Formats: sequence, C-alpha cells, structure tokens
Amino acid sequence: MPHRAVVLAVSLTAAGLLAVPARGDDTKTVTFKETDKGSTFRFINNPPRTRRPGAGDTLVFSEPLVDASGARRGTLRATCTITGASAKRTPAICYGVFSLKEGQLAAVVSTANLDAKTTEGVIVGGTRAYANARGTFSSTSTKSGSNDTITLG
Repeated sequence: MPHRAVVLAVSLTAAGLLAVPARGDDTKTVTFKETDKGSTFRFINNPPRTRRPGAGDTLVFSEPLVDASGARRGTLRATCTITGASAKRTPAICYGVFSLKEGQLAAVVSTANLDAKTTEGVIVGGTRAYANARGTFSSTSTKSGSNDTITLG
C-alpha cells in the first residue's frame, strides 16, 4: 500500500499556516504541505494475519508539516484502522492531530479508499489559537507528500 494512502488524512492539514478570512468574518482557511521527507510509517497487521491489509489492521504515521517556503510548521500524527478490504479499495477510519506552533487541530476521516488522490475529512476540535475549532479539510497527494487545506468556520 503506498505511503501516501495513509496521509489524511487524516487523513486528516497545516504548516505555512497562512490563515486568511474566506467567506466571512468567522471563516478561516489554513494551508500547508505534508512532506514525505522525515515521515514515519508503521503497519500493524492484527490477527488474523494475512498478506493484504484487512479489517482491524492499523496504520500509524507522522508527517512533517511545512509552509510554502519549506519552513517547518509542525507535525501530523495519525492512525487509520482498516474497516474492510477489497482488491480495488481500502476503506478506513482515521484520527489525526495537526500539532502546530499556534495550537493543535483534531481531525477525523472516514474514507472508502485510502489510495484515493484526494482525502477529505472534518476538524472536530482544537487547542489554543484553534480552541473549539470546527471545519473541514482536504488533502491532495503530490510527488513529495500532499497539499492540505483546512477551512474553519
């Protein structure tokens, strides 16, 4: 399974942390990049152990977060539990935390396919500058990681 398949994901996105008002005074857009360089990845093959990922297996990873200039802004740490498997897709639910200098954002992804080019999820909370944050995020795979956009509002 490609390493990017796991990246939210969660999923589940931030690091140049350019926050700009979007559709009104209460909405902010945060953008950043996840970089594969310096990332970690572990596949936990839970019983019954098979050669292919199956229901109950877990992916654990971390991704450095950088701004558009490449400056370090934080880290994404996440876990994805596979909820089923087929030859063409790997459904999963992922939980992740974007740890940034300004605070943390908690994210959840429920995806029908970890290998999809774009992953979408929800922001369910935050700390410090992101206290009580709610919103959505989108993460699109690139050759070196992914480009992420978080919309808070």
